[in-house]
Amino acid sequence: MFGQRLRLARKKAGLSMQALADRVSPKVSAQAISKYETDKMMPSSAVLVGLGKALGVSLDFLMGGQVEALRGIEFRKHSGTSAQDRAQAEAIVTEKLEDYLAIEDILELAPPGDPFGDLVTDHVQRFEAIDEIARKLRGRWALGIDPIPSMTALLEDKGIKVIEADLPERFDGLACDVERGGGKPEVQVVVVSSRTNIERKRFNLAHELAHRVILATGNPDIGLEKAMNRFAGAFLVPTKHLVDEVGADRHGMTYHELMRLKRLYGVSAAAMLMRLGQVGILP
Repeated sequence: MFGQRLRLARKKAGLSMQALADRVSPKVSAQAISKYETDKMMPSSAVLVGLGKALGVSLDFLMGGQVEALRGIEFRKHSGTSAQDRAQAEAIVTEKLEDYLAIEDILELAPPGDPFGDLVTDHVQRFEAIDEIARKLRGRWALGIDPIPSMTALLEDKGIKVIEADLPERFDGLACDVERGGGKPEVQVVVVSSRTNIERKRFNLAHELAHRVILATGNPDIGLEKAMNRFAGAFLVPTKHLVDEVGADRHGMTYHELMRLKRLYGVSAAAMLMRLGQVGILP
């Protein structure tokens, strides 16, 4: 555990073993750093404090026991991300999860049940099938067809941890499973960047939720990220509710109508236009 955390923190800082050894006070060798990272040796308390200061991380992060590993990470990222960016994002999420899960343990909160059941799939034949998965999940969660007031509250209620973090600029969010020690059950986590506006956060949370339900498309004609975006639109803007609001077939729409729908569903104007086209209301 300690070795994994130390290696992650070092990658986050963009340091080689030798560069880290040169920064630490009291001094240690690069060989010692290597042994720490492979769990062949533990540092003294003084060196441990020095490692935390040199890497800019807390001792709780280095020695925490809530999170064994982040598994199946799906990054929502822009082009040009580096290994250091990814390590930084993982370290930020791990540190926040340590505090989150420790609080839950103190409060003795019972682990939730499976929120998805048999809806989890790794194959979709067409985009319309993605809409159907979103509709069925709404049904399973007894949401009806009305707009969702808070995506964060909804996911938390279903046992999916939601974290808002100051991620590196090229990341919008990520989704992953969290392995825990001591025989504790895994938990599912979605993370969104604090840099984005509220409409984007809502869409990103729905997008990351999609990664929990649709593991793969199994269809070369449907890219995974396009499938996630389609699910997010269908989950936030159900077809029946939208048709009831504006009609089934329109040749156009005014700016004021579009702004009303944007506010009603809590999505961006671009996402709203995309959804109007997907359900066939606008050409």
